[in-house]
Amino acid sequence: MSALLTLVADRVRARVLSALLATDDELRVGDIAIALDVTEDAVRCARGILRAAGLVHRRREGHLGYCRLRDGERRTALLAAVEQRRSLAQLHPERLPDEDEDT
Repeated sequence: MSALLTLVADRVRARVLSALLATDDELRVGDIAIALDVTEDAVRCARGILRAAGLVHRRREGHLGYCRLRDGERRTALLAAVEQRRSLAQLHPERLPDEDEDT
């Protein structure tokens, strides 16, 4: 669980995971960026780290990049980690990085 909490400690990664947890479908990187109001590069960077951790599957179609969460029991653990991060953020908002650092 601590490894998952480390992954969701970053605000952009946590938000990307939340977006992916909200659907069973794959999402386009550009659509995630628009929904989260961050750059596509920020989403790609987060996706790369999550992919290296074995949590996210990436697919390309031409110039478009898509991603989705990998299936399995880690999905439930991810949901718990994201929820725990939200709870901690409400208790200690001063310990989170500024929004400007995410973009």
